[in-house]
Amino acid sequence: MIVRTDEEIAVIARAWLGTPFVHQASMKGQGADCLGFVRGVWQEVHADRAIPKMDYAPHWFEQTCEERLLDGLSNYLSICPNAEISSGRILLFRLFRKYPAQHVGLSLSGAANKLTLIHSIAGKGVVEVPMSKNWQARLVAQFRI
Repeated sequence: MIVRTDEEIAVIARAWLGTPFVHQASMKGQGADCLGFVRGVWQEVHADRAIPKMDYAPHWFEQTCEERLLDGLSNYLSICPNAEISSGRILLFRLFRKYPAQHVGLSLSGAANKLTLIHSIAGKGVVEVPMSKNWQARLVAQFRI
């Protein structure tokens, strides 16, 4: 297994910035959705292991109460206890209270050691934003990358 520092993970993840949003894609510079972005970074960090592609509709979470994304990620990644968010974690969010968790991104250390969230969103692609209290309140789980 290849061990990477937080700085190396940040360089790999930030190389995806500007990649357009494309549903179920995972190609740096060409297209990625939130899970595709995380899968792509994971693949670069862990060249010896891959997270299998999961088949899902754009709004799959609206038709089911199942925690498919949480269950799927938990099968392949090591979940971290609900502690403080740290840099280099895969983060899983619940965007709407009555729906299952349906969004993933990566936490990174930004300017002045403040955490940022890098993720892919429709209409903007892969972007880096501050880890706001709004995002923190929606956090369901964090996993080791």
